[in-house]
Order: sequence, then structure tokens, then C-alpha cells
Amino acid sequence: MFRILFTGVLAGLSLSSMAQESAPGDVPPTFTPEQIRADFDSLYEGLQSANVDLYAFTPRSDFETRHKELRDSFDEPMTRFDAEMAFQPFVALAHQAHTRIESDYSGYRAYRASGGAGFPLGIAVEDDRMVVTDNYSGVPEIRRGDIIQAIDGIPVSDLLPRLISHISAESPKFAYVLLENYMPLVVWLELGSADAYAVAVEHENGSSRTYEISAASDAEQDSDETEKPFSLEGRDARMLTATVAYLRPGPFYNTDPDANSEDNTEFVKFVDTSFRTFIGKQATQLILDLRDNSGGNNSFSDPIIAWFTDRPFRFSSNFRVRVSPQSTAANQARLDASPNDSGSISHLYARLYASTEDGETVLFPIPEVEPRSRPKFEGEVYVLVNRYSFSNAVTTAALIQDYGFGVIMGEQTVDMATTYGAMERFTLPETGIVVAYPKALIVRPSGNDKAHPVSPDVELPSPMIRGATDVMLEAALGHIESEAPD
Repeated sequence: MFRILFTGVLAGLSLSSMAQESAPGDVPPTFTPEQIRADFDSLYEGLQSANVDLYAFTPRSDFETRHKELRDSFDEPMTRFDAEMAFQPFVALAHQAHTRIESDYSGYRAYRASGGAGFPLGIAVEDDRMVVTDNYSGVPEIRRGDIIQAIDGIPVSDLLPRLISHISAESPKFAYVLLENYMPLVVWLELGSADAYAVAVEHENGSSRTYEISAASDAEQDSDETEKPFSLEGRDARMLTATVAYLRPGPFYNTDPDANSEDNTEFVKFVDTSFRTFIGKQATQLILDLRDNSGGNNSFSDPIIAWFTDRPFRFSSNFRVRVSPQSTAANQARLDASPNDSGSISHLYARLYASTEDGETVLFPIPEVEPRSRPKFEGEVYVLVNRYSFSNAVTTAALIQDYGFGVIMGEQTVDMATTYGAMERFTLPETGIVVAYPKALIVRPSGNDKAHPVSPDVELPSPMIRGATDVMLEAALGHIESEAPD
């Protein structure tokens, strides 16, 4: 099967996830200013060579100015982690989610593992307002839904641009969603380590107050006993009513940590069993839930779509690849790792790279996927998306919408339907820092070649703060039932 990896946008970070690995016992090595500057030059040169369109959203002049400013500032030795964090805001200037420094955040993990605490409030951002979603501070006066006005005297209007400067994303709204997981890290990067924070809060009744709140350790967060919201983790397949089926496939990659992430065998078995069950129960409507889906590989999503389509389909109307030494080397590494996999997409890329000059951007043909023969699901299809639908989840929703295979419901995505993707990586020679970049422009099936999100056909409520009830799913079910013939 033809496979394109749409990697998840960013690895999620949270207060609890960062310190589950203990800090390394050895002191990390440092690199000289000369080494840092050399790698910074290699970083910029590599992105110019390999990124399909580095200057799509940011003028070259802005990159050149920032490159000189930062390069001149590198006058002290750095650890690899320090250099990663110093390079990331420069890379983020591209405003492309797949153009980023790939870090294991060793410095921050070591800080947390050694007892360092972090910013104790979970947040969400909407309309440039920072809203409290979780509170691990031990200050009960701060409640979910309160508006944060300032942190350590810095107004949120000034702080937000500083925080999202560390995050690769196509738009501020996209960056704000990612900030929800990155908040403890980027606050630490911007404000430094702290035992407490002065947080100005506006309460629901309109009153405002500044609280001195203690930073939270991992143990304090893990012991939190507040009501947990409903979860969209894992897979689920069931009948919601006598006629409405529900399928939540989970991410489009193999989540087993001991397995090949591209092995879709068990996933396809789950999908096929689910559809056969739905057909056996005479379901007439299907809700395909792609909310909170981080994306993955189209070899996982295509078998789902094939169950209910009536004609061949492809996820992109125009897939254009920039040929570069970096992409050629990354592709060759995959070939070397799997020499017996003669049918892989890597062989197709190898032939393209061998016949094309470096620096050229050329069309990479995407074959159509055939629909299934019977049995097939013949009912109506409804697809749920939200702000946490990323990468191939968004691509899948766009495909279904553009071909008319189903109705998209929920809220507008923040990730893009036409996007810069098909991510590759190269490594900087001095520090070993890994740099990710998109080698392709992936245009949605409709042919709209401007980067834009998926807008639902039917908008449904999506509360910023989740409770125990899945409000959007209930609204979707209500809409479907209201549309059903008498």
C-alpha cells in the first residue's frame, strides 16, 4: 500500500509527562561558541536547501535579520539542550508546524526529575484570553474558567507572543492550542525557574485579584483529585442507538511501543471487525470521531474510508516535493534499514530523487485508492473534528469533505487541510541536534492550495473546559436524529 507519513504535529508535553524519566547522571557536554555558530549556520543552510518553501509565510529578509542577531549572541558555551532551545524560536519563524527542532527536552526533564517544580495552572487560549482549565497550585480561590490577566506582572497580551515564539505553528490559534501542553516548559524558558508565581486573575463574577501561587511538582499534580473530564483516548467502536454507529479509531499509527509504528495489521483488523459489526446491526448512520487525533499514516486512514466510498480517492490533488541532499539521505537511511521492502514508498522517492536535480520542486504522483467491494457501509457518514485534530486526521476530514463522502461536524481545526508536510529530518554536525522540515506541499483534494483549516459543515458546541459529559458527541447525535426521516 502507498503510504505517506503525516507525523503528529508536536510531541505533547505536560506537567506530569516530563519527569517520568530520571535525569542522566552525567553532566551534559558543552559546545564552544564557535561550534554553536557553525551549527546555527548549518541549520539555516539546511532549511534553505531542504524545506519545500521556507519563506512561504515569513520573508527571507526577516530570516536573514534574525539569523545575524542570534548568531552574534552566541558567545558562551552551551549544552545541546541550551542550543536546541536557542535555535527553536528561529526555526519557528517559518510558521510551519513541521519545521522544528526535535528535542528530548533533556534539560527540562533533568530539572523536573531533580525536584524542580513548574507553572501550576493548566490553560487554554481563546480570543487572546488565557483561561484556567486546571489548578494544581493548592489555591482554591482560582477556579476553572477564571481569566489570567498577568503572570509575574507581565500582561498576558505581552506574554503570549513571547510564549508562542517557541512553538512551530501556522497560526497563533494553532500555537495557542499547542501551548496548552507546552505551558510549563515555555514559562520556564521565558521566566526561569521559580518556587512561586504572582498570577493576576479575573473571576467569573468580574472581580480581580493577584495570587501568589506555588509551583507544582510532578507528585503534586499526580495526586490531584479534581473531577476528570471525559476522555477520547484509545479506540472505541459501538452502537450509540439502534441505528447510529460510533467509531473512534485512535491515532493513525501503531501505538504499541514495541511494534513498528507503520504496522497497520491490528488496526485494520479492528476497523474491519467494527464495520462488519455495524453492518450486521443494520446501522444507518456512522459517527467517525477524529477529535484529539494526532494523525499518522494514510495506510491507516485509507482502509476506513474505503468502507463507505463509492469511487476511487486520493488524499491530495497536488503533492509537490522539493528534492535535496537532506531528503535523499533520509530516504536512503530508510532503504538501508529495510532492504527487503521493495514495495515501500521510499523506493518511489529514490527513483524521483535520482532523476531530479537538487533544488527542484516536482510533482510526486499519488495513486488512487479503490473502494471496497461488498460488504460496504451504505449509510450516512458524519465526521467529528476539533481543535485537537492534527495532521492526517485533518487530511482525512478534508478528503471526506471534498469528495462528498460525509458531513464534517464539530469545530474548525487549527491544523491545516492544505499543508507543508511529509516531514524529514537532518542532523547538525557539531551538536547532533535533529532538525525537522517538510519536504512537500500537500494540497487537499479540492485543489485549494492555500494553507487553511478544515471548517465543519455543521458547527457543534466545543466547550473550552471539558466536563464529565461529551457535549459535542451529544450534540452530534441530536443533529443526526433530527435529520433522520420520520
